[in-house]
Amino acid sequence: PVARALQQLQAQEQFILLSVLALGQAHVLELPAGWAGDVHHALHGLATSLLRLEHFYDSIGGLAGYQAKSIELVITGTPELRAAYQQQRPQAEQVLDVAFHVPRAVDLAGEEGREVGQHVAACGLMAMPRMAEILPVGGAGDRLGLTCEVTGESLPAAMLPYCGRSMLEIL
Repeated sequence: PVARALQQLQAQEQFILLSVLALGQAHVLELPAGWAGDVHHALHGLATSLLRLEHFYDSIGGLAGYQAKSIELVITGTPELRAAYQQQRPQAEQVLDVAFHVPRAVDLAGEEGREVGQHVAACGLMAMPRMAEILPVGGAGDRLGLTCEVTGESLPAAMLPYCGRSMLEIL
């Protein structure tokens, strides 16, 4: 029933639910014994929630990044947590026995790719006069905690350090 209902969902919903499988969490998609509800509706609701989480955690890699970070914290955490993770690890490795296939693409390092790379670079250079860059440098940085250490006054958001320099320095 889950496989049939999965096929009826939108591609993005299918993707996020299949990601759950790839993360070794197949049990999330198992139906409880004797459950007689609408599988499609339940999967749609779960996918909607997971897509919100995927978007929220996109800066660390979505759900996969969140899981990786959580595991990293467990491993570096207390000895009890490390031991519990090590106990469950063989089961997780069995579930994650998957193969990833490299998509077809032009190898930019090879002979054929060199010409493609040169052509694409040339097109980019020719388009530079028509390109623009928009930087959000306005507004006070009080919401970001940007205050002058001496006076305590809010600094402009453009003073936010990014890669060791403020946005104004980068301009």
